[in-house]
Amino acid sequence: GFPEEDEVPGEWVLLHVVQGQIGAGNYSYLRLNHEGKIVLRMQSLKGDADLYVSDSTLHPSFDDYALQSVTCGPDAVSIPAHFRRPVGIGVYGHPSHHESEFEMKVYFDRSAEQSPFAEVQGAVRH
Repeated sequence: GFPEEDEVPGEWVLLHVVQGQIGAGNYSYLRLNHEGKIVLRMQSLKGDADLYVSDSTLHPSFDDYALQSVTCGPDAVSIPAHFRRPVGIGVYGHPSHHESEFEMKVYFDRSAEQSPFAEVQGAVRH
């Protein structure tokens, strides 16, 4: 269905594939501990699942989040390297569907690592 969905930049490393089901109006929560710039790509296999991300709560929701992707179709969110870990990820099952089914791919974006700025930040940390 989405040919562009399968085209992944060479710098992206697949870390996890998460599949799940959520009832209407419910949340499914994930916790991300991996450092660096992370890209989440989510596809609703059934129904409509929305994505909320936060670095201040492990239970982000539609009224408490830092990043969101609430489109119909494929969702994608980039989590910046400076976000505090663990990062909370909430997947919300849209009330218009009795049940939503999603597949989320979690990528590590190595291209961010290669910038001189990232090296400077790393050096400061030691």
